[in-house]
Amino acid sequence: MATTDWDWQGELAACKKRIFDFEVQIEVHKLEINKLLKDSRDTAIVAHTLTITQGNLKHAQEQKRFIETKMAGDAGRGNPA
Repeated sequence: MATTDWDWQGELAACKKRIFDFEVQIEVHKLEINKLLKDSRDTAIVAHTLTITQGNLKHAQEQKRFIETKMAGDAGRGNPA
């Protein structure tokens, strides 16, 4: 069975970028919710979007941990990451 060589460094960099982007989006959603609350407006849609983005962030963080674990395992076996 053939093995696939993954670009773990590239995957890790892309994952870190996604995490950063989700963190920025979360802050924007929080600011928007505060503005809507200040204006006595409905926050349901933004709150829902915030919840989804937080879930996406959690998933990206889990992917990052997986990639780091995989890279550490490969390094321990003498394989370059």
